[in-house]
Amino acid sequence: MIERILFVTDLGMFGPYLLKKVMEIAQQTNAAVDILHVVEPMGVFAESILEIYLPEEDKAQLRRSGIDNVLSSIQARVEDTIRTEYVGLENSDQISSVVVTRGEPAETICKQILNTQADLVVIGNHSQNTKQGAVGAVAVKILQMSPIPVLMIPIHSVTGV
Repeated sequence: MIERILFVTDLGMFGPYLLKKVMEIAQQTNAAVDILHVVEPMGVFAESILEIYLPEEDKAQLRRSGIDNVLSSIQARVEDTIRTEYVGLENSDQISSVVVTRGEPAETICKQILNTQADLVVIGNHSQNTKQGAVGAVAVKILQMSPIPVLMIPIHSVTGV
């Protein structure tokens, strides 16, 4: 029985379509939905650019609170999108939580599965940065690592490819 769904989003252009599908499943199963977006750590190149061009006090400020501010801003954007996309829907109250956090995506998602005690993970088959028809690297890792069933919604059904 599905009582709790973890919907993982990259906030890409297919996010609203995927969320609609998740909410249809939630309505059919009367399940709560937790939404997760994972922000990957900066790469070596981005870190080196910051190191070269930012003054010390700006780097210190960024390390102290900059990342948290960015995560809070993303979370507010996700929550606002949910309110505007799902205003008036009878099952919008099934959204239990919205979490935006930093980390390596697949590992962070698997930890969140345990934290939320989800029964099902829902993901798209690729991000907007992956060639159409190809399964994304994060999706493959989630399929390999997840301790619970994973529902992968094909994006090509939206794009016609």
